[in-house]
Amino acid sequence: MPHQLQSFFTKKTNVRAVTILLSILIVITGFFNYRHEHRTIHRTREHFLQSVAHLKANQISAWYKDEIHDAEIIANDFFLLEYVQKWLADPSSVNRQWLLRYLTAIRDVNDYTDVLLTTTEGRLLLSLDPEITQLDSDLIHNIRRAIAADSLIVTDFYRCSVYQKIRLDIIRPLKDGDNSSVVLVFKLDPEQFLFPIVRSWPVPSKSAETLIVRQAGDSVLFVNELRHLRDTALNLQIALTETDVPAVQAVRGYRGIWSGLDYRVVKVLADVRPISGTPWFMVAKIDRSELFAELRSKAFYMVLFVFLLVLFVAVGLGLLYYLKQRDVYRQLYRSQQEFRTTLHSIGDAVITTDIRGKIKYFNPVAEELTGWRERQVVGKPLRRVFKIINEDTRQSAASPVERVLKEGLVVGLANHTLLIAKDGREVPIADSGAPIRDEEGNIIGVVLVFRDQTAERAARRALEESEERYRLIVEKSHDGIEICQDDRIIFCNARFAEILGYTPAEIHNIPFNQIFTEEALRDLDDRRAQREAGQLLPHFYETTFYRKDHSVINVQVSYEIIDYRGKPATFATIRDITAQKQAQMEYQQLINGMNDTAFVISFQGKFIEVNEAAVRTLGYSRAELANMGPTDIDPHMSAADIGRLIDGMKTDRRQVFETQHRAKDGRIIPVEINSSQVMYKGEKAILSICRDITERKKAEEALKKSEALLKVTGNIAKVGGWVLDVQTKKVSWTEETYRIHEVPLDYEPSLEEAINFFHPKDRGKLTKAIECALERGEPYDFELRFVTGKGKKLWTRTVCEPEIADGKVVKLKGIFQDITARKKAEDELKKQYSLLQIAGKTARFGGWDVDLRTNTCTWSDAVADIHEVPHGFAPKVEEGINFYAPEWRDKITEVFTTCAEKGIPYDEEMEIITSKGKRVWVRTIGRAVKDEKGEIIRVEGSFQDISDKKKAEKLLQDEKRQLLSVFNGIEEAIYIADPETHEVLYVNNFLKSLLGSDPLGKICYEQFQGLNAPCKFCTNQAILQNPEEVYRWEYYNPILKRDYLLFDRIIKWSDGRDVRFEMAVDITDRRQAEQALKESRRKLKTLMDNLQGMVYSCLNDKNWTMKFVSEGALPLTGYSPEELTNNRELAYNDIIHPDDRDMVWNVIQKAVAKGEPYVLEYRIITKEGSPKWVWERGRGVFSADGELLTLEGIISDISDFKEAQEKIGQLRDNLETEVAAKTRELQQRVAELERFHDATVERELRMKELRDEIERLRGIIENSKQE
Repeated sequence: MPHQLQSFFTKKTNVRAVTILLSILIVITGFFNYRHEHRTIHRTREHFLQSVAHLKANQISAWYKDEIHDAEIIANDFFLLEYVQKWLADPSSVNRQWLLRYLTAIRDVNDYTDVLLTTTEGRLLLSLDPEITQLDSDLIHNIRRAIAADSLIVTDFYRCSVYQKIRLDIIRPLKDGDNSSVVLVFKLDPEQFLFPIVRSWPVPSKSAETLIVRQAGDSVLFVNELRHLRDTALNLQIALTETDVPAVQAVRGYRGIWSGLDYRVVKVLADVRPISGTPWFMVAKIDRSELFAELRSKAFYMVLFVFLLVLFVAVGLGLLYYLKQRDVYRQLYRSQQEFRTTLHSIGDAVITTDIRGKIKYFNPVAEELTGWRERQVVGKPLRRVFKIINEDTRQSAASPVERVLKEGLVVGLANHTLLIAKDGREVPIADSGAPIRDEEGNIIGVVLVFRDQTAERAARRALEESEERYRLIVEKSHDGIEICQDDRIIFCNARFAEILGYTPAEIHNIPFNQIFTEEALRDLDDRRAQREAGQLLPHFYETTFYRKDHSVINVQVSYEIIDYRGKPATFATIRDITAQKQAQMEYQQLINGMNDTAFVISFQGKFIEVNEAAVRTLGYSRAELANMGPTDIDPHMSAADIGRLIDGMKTDRRQVFETQHRAKDGRIIPVEINSSQVMYKGEKAILSICRDITERKKAEEALKKSEALLKVTGNIAKVGGWVLDVQTKKVSWTEETYRIHEVPLDYEPSLEEAINFFHPKDRGKLTKAIECALERGEPYDFELRFVTGKGKKLWTRTVCEPEIADGKVVKLKGIFQDITARKKAEDELKKQYSLLQIAGKTARFGGWDVDLRTNTCTWSDAVADIHEVPHGFAPKVEEGINFYAPEWRDKITEVFTTCAEKGIPYDEEMEIITSKGKRVWVRTIGRAVKDEKGEIIRVEGSFQDISDKKKAEKLLQDEKRQLLSVFNGIEEAIYIADPETHEVLYVNNFLKSLLGSDPLGKICYEQFQGLNAPCKFCTNQAILQNPEEVYRWEYYNPILKRDYLLFDRIIKWSDGRDVRFEMAVDITDRRQAEQALKESRRKLKTLMDNLQGMVYSCLNDKNWTMKFVSEGALPLTGYSPEELTNNRELAYNDIIHPDDRDMVWNVIQKAVAKGEPYVLEYRIITKEGSPKWVWERGRGVFSADGELLTLEGIISDISDFKEAQEKIGQLRDNLETEVAAKTRELQQRVAELERFHDATVERELRMKELRDEIERLRGIIENSKQE
């Protein structure tokens, strides 16, 4: 187009011809525009004058009526009548002072200049103005007129003889019974309200003014002071024969616009009309010379415009070239900014180079990985910044940029590539390079995209460490762990074999029936059948096992169904609970001894156990209750409510609530239930203790009845009640009414005091309404101003409903409501409407309406501004269509006619030519409006200047090509789609190769997801709500069977609309590593949750600061994991027995120093304060540098073992004592035997010697005898 223009304007004749043609067109256009402007200004001014006159006439009429109404209310004021009567009866200074104070308040509130009291004959009794000592004859005459009419009269304007100022009087007789005793006179100064309204003019004007006139005989009398003459108020008169004068026409009965001569004999345009309810007439006028001053100015500029046309064309051609050049550079800058914003948002590092391998762009991720800043590297060779080596050989790797420039293809790095950062860091990366081509396919640069693989490798290492921890926990667990498959034990730890009395080798592959008792096998079959039937069963239960020696033990089993080597298997942990069973029997005896009813309830909502009190209270047998649940005995709560309470116990520690129980004989028993979670027979259950609260409920019911009235009124927001006893005159308020009045609750108001809380201007209205209610039983409903006892100003609503008995009103009852907030909201609504007008002007957005019956358009001010015509301009439909550019007129005529005839709405973008010749792009929307018969009577719509939008659309077209060239060079999936229609607008080459087809112009969810409807996980709404932010998320694509990390954001498309940009980075390898780590962690968590003990990870400090604690902490210590973690409530060292703390520290420190695991036993103090023996096994976790990081291990309860060990020790000590005593006794007996033996031997020796001696003697004797 610029080339064609240059060739056209190279010939002088062409330029001369264009200049002459444009001049002729401008002259013709100016002539018709002048005529149009003349008619438009005349109509606009007429409409403006009518509006001003109408507004001011209505204001004056309303003021006149309000003053009469206020005077009537004051004259009927109960207090005023009382003060006047008291003063007339006793004209003392006290009564006079009270009356003067009340009249002064009336004068100040109503802006009167004076208030007079006179006799019916016109004698002055009282005046607030000390200068007034007597009445003039005109006032006396008007007082007598009021007495004769027995009603209020309003005088006409007159000039006060005392102050020589214009005044107006309102005269009202005051009645004492049926007779008028005195007359009340209110003097008003029109300069305080009326004349300022008359003098004001909405806009600046040199000649405009408003007049109030009235007929005075055969003349017109000007009431107010005129703008252009002095001292004319009530002085200037014009004869009725001067019919050219607008004021004369007003008095003669003319209504509407009049063009004539004013009192200065100057041509004017005027609107004349009577002022409703008054004897006056309104004239609003403006000089015709001022009216068309703007038109003369426009005619001058039209001539000047023709003169400058040729110069404008010449300068315009040069300016056009300059503007085009400026737009090109601006579009280029915006495109670069969009390019940088997009690449800054990508999660990978991006580097672009020119064909010589020098860096042109360097995004923030590349800065972070390489350690270089973009400003440092732009223009430098890539090889100086992007240094890569092979991780295994440590040799430099070839730069992918050189390969791309050489081969012209997308290339990637080999595995195990390290990036050497500026600071020497080695970062494992994966990257790819792609060529950047121009429109002709030539390579103009290279884009290099790479990412950090440190996280992926860390995930792999974490998986290996997790497997090692899993193995240690299984081997060192204090509970038995086993995996069963096909009714055989295929794996168990040493503890499992120890509990059953086997070695691990003996128990491997042993069948179930060898260790399960008959009862356990039946229970196992039942649970298996229930599980196969789809029933949900708890994963904890209790059963019995055979030991190797055929003894029976009670065990607690925790199991989980897992997939083991491709087949279903059961993972289970067991604990010997034989001792606990004995404790449960003792616990059952305790429950049965309670006076309150007690129930053990399963999480399926059935009674498992009940105590004797429950059987006795409800009248059911144990067998009957065993088949029942809470829903069978609770008539108060629904089954759904009870179900929610039971589900809540899975997380709540305790529940306390009230309900009702129904006994077997139908008795209803109110109860208070205290529920807590317990372990019953190896499974979690709910223990509910129910207390009979019948007597307490009776007391509460009595209290509720006494507060019934208070609750009824208190539930209504800011609404109180009141009662007036007609006989006693006593006023009673509810508590809310006292609160609104801001007075103490012991305050007892009279009727007069209650009325005095209302605004003085509203008291008369309320007083009159109360009188009507008392006399005729008429209800009322008012919204009145109000002042509280603390001076706070409110808006209130007061409603009265008389109570009638035997034809008489005995009480007035009603409500009293604070509606201040509602009133403020109404004021705020008015402000919002004003702000809407401002917003339309700022956004160049307005509305229009066409009345099809009159063929007339109504434009808002914003629409008039767009067309560059005065506000209030109301063209015919044809005139409005002529504003559109010639090429668009047929189109707008067609859509408007179709809408008007068939009711089809339209929404179009077109060009108009304003009244000043400016071409403007606009958006016009129209719709039909029907009457109650369904006939189209109007067409209405909106109108907006969209020139800026059209310019932006052009810029976006130029940016599109550059941006898409970059996207095609990126080795990641990129596409652009419309977020509203889901149409695919762009797909880069990489994504096309993945899909094997080109989805351009098709629906994104059909092509990428294989769906028939938008994806449930679609992020369109999220990015539309935050268009400046990048939305990052991950997703598995079922068609490509790959995991992706996605980056979504809103960008501007070439046609100006907001579109969805998405880049997908393949993270399948990383996701698989994370999934393996997650599965390992799940197995680890399952194992730790089923272990009967506390698994921990802590710091090696004096507090043993816990960084991780398993759920086993709660049953072991009484403290939750949250209370122990990071010493939140207390440190773990605080619960170690004080006598054992040093021993624990020393044992662990010695083991850690040697790098060996530690095993120790010690005591802890639980949260309940009881001591408990624990067994702990753990080891230190060291870094690659040998630095101690944490301690990890398991702590188990061995109190039962220690108790048994202590009993064995006591038995051993007793046995040793008894053995020692027996030994001492045997030693004594042996000593005695030895002494006896010695004595016996000695006696035998002596006996032998004696026998020998006897034998010797016997031989001697025999020898003697022989001799």
